[in-house]
Amino acid sequence: MTDARRLLVLWVLLSAMTAVDSVWPLIRVGLESDTPRSSPIHSERHRAPRFPFVAGIQVTDLVTEKQLAAHIEDLSLFGCFVETVDPFPAGTKVRLRISYGGANVLAQGTIAYSRDNGGMGIAFTSVEPSSLPILDAWLDDLRKR
Repeated sequence: MTDARRLLVLWVLLSAMTAVDSVWPLIRVGLESDTPRSSPIHSERHRAPRFPFVAGIQVTDLVTEKQLAAHIEDLSLFGCFVETVDPFPAGTKVRLRISYGGANVLAQGTIAYSRDNGGMGIAFTSVEPSSLPILDAWLDDLRKR
């Protein structure tokens, strides 16, 4: 698949996610997990492979504007896991700035699940168009490892 075609597919998938925020939970229903964890979301299979990925992240609650600086533990096309001792509650809508290798990915998301003193899973609801090639390059690099 060419880079342009992969980018188009990624854009279509992410655009579909932004159209209806409430569809996200329905997409995951009925699927099983490859990686059991203590959180309910992990009883279901993730829609895209997750890769170990350590990067800085700034998470901002869209309602309260509370900011949190932390790091990502893993990354996928549709979200990430943020390790933090003070996670936002599930359902919180957030703005994200992920920093790695001198590049930034800007996105919005929803906290899919939260672990007390452990972290939070974030489902991307939209990714800035200028950030899509960066996210794609990061994931492409991770797939090759």
